[in-house]
Order: sequence, then C-alpha cells, then structure tokens
Amino acid sequence: MIRELTTARRTWEGGGVLRVILVGQPFQVLHFWGDSGDFAGWYVNFEQPAVRMGNRLDTVDWHLDLWIEPDGSARWKDEDEADAAVAAGHLTPEDVATARAAGVAILADFDSFLLEDGDWRSFAPPPDWSAQDLPDDWAS
Repeated sequence: MIRELTTARRTWEGGGVLRVILVGQPFQVLHFWGDSGDFAGWYVNFEQPAVRMGNRLDTVDWHLDLWIEPDGSARWKDEDEADAAVAAGHLTPEDVATARAAGVAILADFDSFLLEDGDWRSFAPPPDWSAQDLPDDWAS
C-alpha cells in the first residue's frame, strides 16, 4: 500500500543538527552531533538540485540516503523507499541512478567532498541564536 506523503510540525529531539544545502548539487548534507556534543556523522540526503524560489529552496527528495560515520565509513539508507518511489511513479530510475552516482563520487573522494561542503564538525551556533518561525504557508 502506497500512502500520500505529508508534512507535519514537530519539535527536534536529540543533539544538534546543521543542514547545509548547496544550490546546484544533487544532495543536501545534515551534520549531526550527539547529546554529549560529539560529532556523530553526516547524513547525505540525495535530491533534485535545489532551485531558489523567492526566500525558499525547491527540490524533490530522491529517497536514497547515505550515512557517513566520523571515521568515513558509510552505509546506504532507504534503498527500499527509493525503489517504492520508482514503482509508484514518483521518481524515475534515472533519478535514483543519479543519486547513487553522486554518493559513489562522494565516497570515492571524501576529502574533496568535505572541502566543497565545508567541514562543519567543529561548528557551534552562537548562543544568541534561536529557532526561526516557519512562514504561514510553509506546507504549501
């Protein structure tokens, strides 16, 4: 059974996270820290390259993801979701192939990936930063 995708407001739980979206790249990178503040790893979310739409970015999630440990070891995630999205006609096989090729390239030259994405492992937000409110039409 394939269900409609939805959005929902929810409160972040856990350690810190920093999302880096590079316009023109077929992915965004979430940098995660554990509850103790130690860097936990990178979550690479493959998607259609983001396009600026006013004050927002528009993209399509390709469902295939990559988790990279701080030591550089990695594992693919959500391959079943990507296959289901292709079967349902939400994605093309070419979308998933492009996502996988981008992941293979990241792993083949991880040092270059860090240079391009920015090595944010030691990032800490300024203490006066607070969460911003979502626009009223955030879910449209």
